[in-house]
Amino acid sequence: MVTVQQLKNELTKDLELFRNDGTEYRQETAELSLKVLGNVHTLTPFMDRARTFKVVSNELKEADTERKKMWLRC
Repeated sequence: MVTVQQLKNELTKDLELFRNDGTEYRQETAELSLKVLGNVHTLTPFMDRARTFKVVSNELKEADTERKKMWLRC
């Protein structure tokens, strides 16, 4: 199973890639993903769609619904 740190490392790599050759939407999505992961210590909540949406909604109160739903498609 992937650890939170491993996922953060991969998202950081993606963010750098998107900053150089990606859309603004993908860059912002990677930034928001890192923000969500900044306050979690386990990936267990992300194993269930309803719990995922709750965690993301709590962490990204200001984000639009489409961004939050992006997590459900992962």
